[in-house]
Amino acid sequence: MIFNRVFAFARLARDPESKFTPQGTCVVNMRCCVPDGYFDANQKWIDTPVWVDVVAMGPTAERIESRKGDAVLIEGKLKYEEWEAKDGKKRNKIAIWASKVMRVPKADPSWERAPANDSGEDTGEHEAHDEEQDNLPF
Repeated sequence: MIFNRVFAFARLARDPESKFTPQGTCVVNMRCCVPDGYFDANQKWIDTPVWVDVVAMGPTAERIESRKGDAVLIEGKLKYEEWEAKDGKKRNKIAIWASKVMRVPKADPSWERAPANDSGEDTGEHEAHDEEQDNLPF
């Protein structure tokens, strides 16, 4: 069975560009940065972001309201594209053709230290979770 499905958490590198086909279908092109990286020999995190083009069409494209810097969750498939540039050279790339694009809302700072029990007292049980979150690469 062949399976071509991609899920990516990314940030928009610039505002999405909307266009319409002659038939009236909305097409949105986005440039996104997907966080990635690794720990070097000294256990220091090294960022190696992945830059990817994303294309959305039809109703998916019409619902996109995100702007440069927004975090988005993208679901779609990989598509290989080839074309000839104006200089005559052949070009190619792999892009994500999105079936879903969802803006990820910014966290509400008041949620960070919510009480851990019904009495409203902070029991400190959340501290281990906070430490785990600090180790995330993005």
